[in-house]
Amino acid sequence: MKHFFTALLLLLHFSVLAGNGSIFGKVIDEKGQPLMGASVQIEGTAIGVRTDLDGKFALRNLEDNTYNLIISYISYEKKILNGIVIKNGASEQLTVALEKKGKSLGGVTIKAQMKKESINALMLQQKNMATISDGISAEMIKRTSDKSTSDVLKRVSGVTIADNKYAVIRGLADRYNMAMLNGDILPSSESDRKTFSFDVFPSSLLENIVISKAATPDKPAEFSGGIIDIVTKDIINEPFLTLQIGTGFNSISTFKPYKTGVKSKTDALGFDHSTRPLNTNFPSHEEYTQYTKQQKIDFSKTLPNNWTIQNKNSMPLAKTMQLSGGFAKSLGKESSIGLISALSYNRSFETNSYERSDISSQKAYDYVDTMYKDNVLIGAILNVGAKIKGRNKINFKNTYSVNATDKTILREGNNYDVEQFYKSTASWYTSNQLLSNQLLGEHVISKQKIKLEWGLTNNVIHRSVPDLRKTHYIKNYTDTVYRAYIPYGVASPFYSGTYYAKTDETIRSAHVDVTVPFEIWKTSQSVKVGAFYQKKDRTYAARVMGYKVASPGTFNSDIQLLPQSELFTPENMSNQGMMLDDITLPSDQYKAQSNLTAGYIMLENKIFNKFKVVYGARVEKFSQSLITGVQQVDDLQIDKENTNILPSLNFTYLLNNKTNLRLCASQTLSRPEFRELSPSSFYNYDLLMTFAGNKDLNQTKIQNYDVRYEYFMGRGEMVSASLFYKYFDSPIEFSMPLGSGTRYLSYQNAPHASSYGIEFEFRKSLRFFTTKEKSLLNDMSVFGNFAYIKSNVEVKYPSLGEEIIVKRRMQGQSPYIINLGASYINPINEFGITLVYNRIGERIYAVGNFYETPDLYENSRNVLDLQVSKKLFKRLEIKVSIGDLFANPEILYYNIDKDQITKVDEKLSYQSSNFVFSKKQVGRKIGLSLSYTLK
Repeated sequence: MKHFFTALLLLLHFSVLAGNGSIFGKVIDEKGQPLMGASVQIEGTAIGVRTDLDGKFALRNLEDNTYNLIISYISYEKKILNGIVIKNGASEQLTVALEKKGKSLGGVTIKAQMKKESINALMLQQKNMATISDGISAEMIKRTSDKSTSDVLKRVSGVTIADNKYAVIRGLADRYNMAMLNGDILPSSESDRKTFSFDVFPSSLLENIVISKAATPDKPAEFSGGIIDIVTKDIINEPFLTLQIGTGFNSISTFKPYKTGVKSKTDALGFDHSTRPLNTNFPSHEEYTQYTKQQKIDFSKTLPNNWTIQNKNSMPLAKTMQLSGGFAKSLGKESSIGLISALSYNRSFETNSYERSDISSQKAYDYVDTMYKDNVLIGAILNVGAKIKGRNKINFKNTYSVNATDKTILREGNNYDVEQFYKSTASWYTSNQLLSNQLLGEHVISKQKIKLEWGLTNNVIHRSVPDLRKTHYIKNYTDTVYRAYIPYGVASPFYSGTYYAKTDETIRSAHVDVTVPFEIWKTSQSVKVGAFYQKKDRTYAARVMGYKVASPGTFNSDIQLLPQSELFTPENMSNQGMMLDDITLPSDQYKAQSNLTAGYIMLENKIFNKFKVVYGARVEKFSQSLITGVQQVDDLQIDKENTNILPSLNFTYLLNNKTNLRLCASQTLSRPEFRELSPSSFYNYDLLMTFAGNKDLNQTKIQNYDVRYEYFMGRGEMVSASLFYKYFDSPIEFSMPLGSGTRYLSYQNAPHASSYGIEFEFRKSLRFFTTKEKSLLNDMSVFGNFAYIKSNVEVKYPSLGEEIIVKRRMQGQSPYIINLGASYINPINEFGITLVYNRIGERIYAVGNFYETPDLYENSRNVLDLQVSKKLFKRLEIKVSIGDLFANPEILYYNIDKDQITKVDEKLSYQSSNFVFSKKQVGRKIGLSLSYTLK
């Protein structure tokens, strides 16, 4: 990290050296692909350059003036862009699209205005994508005031952002979406879900974001909803340095009293220094189980008494900081080097209240939780790149993120099953760290312009729970005081005790791709082949210990009346008191490995300039192994291996210059994760349920079919309508297995499932409502996405010698999605307002087991976010945001009557009469940030 900060300081030096005005740009063809070697010249001068392998060019050190650019390329119509104004040493950025000769009227030089040209080029890129996809380019990002990738994704049709950082595509569960960084698969940023937190990437470092909703052979096949590929910048056009600071207010938390457990002095940096972890001198599980009772008592005394819940007077404001910058240095007309980097820091505090309840043969309990959270998110990016002789590019891209949460939970309520009142607490700290290093290369070979791309990636993940501490007090209905519950026989993970866990994972991958362009009947075609290899290694180890009575015959029950700050002191670890019982199981540790080898061939053919076909096949061989325990005879070993041939076809009919009709078909997959296979169990205090994997899980095969109509109106405007159908063979579902009651969650394969629906998307400016040049409507636009989805799963259950067929929705699939947005961005006074609304329909959170437990549903919520930004004094920007304006509660519920728990509600949508499993109250989030950019 020391070198990282040194690099950031260097940016200031290079930023100050910025010269006069500049014109930067990119030249593309009709397919949206970069044109390397195109000539870019200032009209009436000898000043000119040629584009590099990315189609980019730079004209620097230009005096204040109005310029015309001449852009030409062999076999393409020459284009002149008029009216490029350089003023006060500023820079202009544009994208230019060239057409093949013979396609323009009369085959003469085309003249265009600079501002319209960039917008039209953007439309051309969107229209000519190989498959069904949506995205946002650097030009569009620059026009917004968004500061993080999650903010940018809110503007993309079909994408919903949950918790301000997780992406949901087409309403499908996390496991059916994939995140990629610069073309390589990103590992999950969370420990218990297959997802990624997108708020670690500053928007200023984005080149573009593309969301693919249909498969092509050159992309990984493990998705069904969509692939989000984040492409960060490599070599920038001009030096810059931007500092952003901000704060945030939560309407139900900030400035109000709160509670917290014992803190580490490094919590603010996202990791525990030494306060929580188990002492290194403490014996291993194997050693501890061999000790005598007295030895165990003696070691029980060595644990620190860090059980105190501290009272604080005022919950702090949220804090945000982001520093980003970069510089580039030309090494001649066709060579350059550059560096960009960023460091972001976010710390937020929140208080939430929960109502919790559950069922057995009757209502099981009613609890009220108060949860206090302290969340730290740190992201760092350092990218170094070089372009050599315009035909070679090498980049070294590095990302580091830390996501840590410290929770303190206070619970109180009535347990009807055992006729007792409960009072308990939990202090729960987790830290996730991810380091990603990518070495990427692109080369253009020979006059035929064969393109070679390669990459090497190393990801290192460290996740830790250094000490989850739980206490448990009970009071019988006839009692007047609470007593600490301390088991007499064997300790239990549900009651007072500690839990330590650590996961270390390394993911290494390599890929190589070769694209060979050729022509048939003077029409551009291409064939692309490539290979991919990925290896994962993971070790997981947990230590589970609980307190129990040391000697039932001599136990001093008065100890149970002590508060938790005094309960676990060394003097209470004795024959008359308590001792630690090590209840770690062999399955609580495992080693796992997977290998993925893939190869593909993809052809792109254009026929009569009206038909485009992108087709081919991908072959993936995947092996996975997991061994639990400590190399004992009864250790569990899991070995799985599959080889899949995954064809895909993307057919596009160009009805006219603005309209496409697309047909797509593909075979994709979803594979079980290590955590989903491991039988290791973990008691989730939040949900009062034990989580465990299922060693018998199989991969899911998915057939995808799409039909889409697209109409591109220009100026970045479009409208589309889609029909889609998906068939899932053995879908993996989050479920509550039979015989487990309601307090056990795992994963199971359903026999099969189907999902089909209709989707409508649009982006439209409101300028067509007015003829006035200075109307506010010229700077206003609306965008949105609507989807209606039907899903179906059939499961057979035996009943008295017969089979009962149960039909239900697919777990995690929403029946509808609504995304709406409106924005006003004035380029002259640099004032912007954005309003984004989204709603995801009720979906099954966990599948029930028919006999004992109904399906557990997640209720829909109305989420409305507002953002206002204003540029001041050219370099200063102020932004105010209000998140979750409606503050609808987050509800998990059973689809049954709350009073008659055997009565199923056939409406399949949340009613006030439903049985609520969990209800979380949330607050509105108000943010204020200031950013200053030095160029």
